[in-house]
Amino acid sequence: MKFQQIVQAVYFEPWSITREGWSAVHAIVGPRVKELGLAGALALPKMEEDPDVDFFGNPMPKLEITGEGVAIVPIQGTLLQHASLMDKMCGACSYADIVRDLDTAVGSRGLQKIVLNISSPGGMCLGNQEVAGKVSTLRESDIRIEAVTDTLMCSAAYNIAAACNRISATSSSMVGSIGSLNAFLDESLAYEAAGLQVEVFATGALKGTGMPGTKLSEAQREYMQGRVDKYGGMFKDHVRAYRVVEEEAMQGQVFIGSEALEAGLVDVIVQEVGNCLCVD
Repeated sequence: MKFQQIVQAVYFEPWSITREGWSAVHAIVGPRVKELGLAGALALPKMEEDPDVDFFGNPMPKLEITGEGVAIVPIQGTLLQHASLMDKMCGACSYADIVRDLDTAVGSRGLQKIVLNISSPGGMCLGNQEVAGKVSTLRESDIRIEAVTDTLMCSAAYNIAAACNRISATSSSMVGSIGSLNAFLDESLAYEAAGLQVEVFATGALKGTGMPGTKLSEAQREYMQGRVDKYGGMFKDHVRAYRVVEEEAMQGQVFIGSEALEAGLVDVIVQEVGNCLCVD
């Protein structure tokens, strides 16, 4: 992975992602951070080449435009702002790639509709609202756009889907997890056990928030919570603009199949995704 970005994102930035999704990313990144420390992990080099297959030899998800004029945009894996090629080989999805695919779809001849084929627990808040806004703009320009999932359509991925004309899900899929989170990795006890003490000299009470080896002050905790609340509020406002969803259904929980339909998160339960990839 592109650890300079991913380490910073995992431990220092707000996310709109399920607990399980964040834990999966942490399970990959955490051991390397433990091995190298935050400073060492942040300094790892980046990869620049773009492979056609992932680490397991599977084809990378690609935009597909069918003979019926249906553009199928894949939104799969953890969503990242400016994801590197190495990130994508590990299963991540770049917001930039989603926007590129949407633009390509709109420019294709004979377009009948766009389908977002989603299998994602969510991802970074950074860049998410802009992609959601792109979908809103397409809908308002009278381009038919739908979203479908047979696995996960959660957090940042659901925010992208919220403005679609129709959202479909299978009966066993999981939808929702509306909200944001920020996990802070407190290394202060590890530093103390190693006989180290970190002192931070900064120009303000919030400037050194989250420095490795330090604890958070109450003001810093309020600052981090405020950032999470800001992103979460943007998320909820966007959902409310296009769907009738009660506040109690936007507390970070995940809904399964018919529960998501009852909560207003999806419009229809389907047997299989393929039914949604045809022109109505």
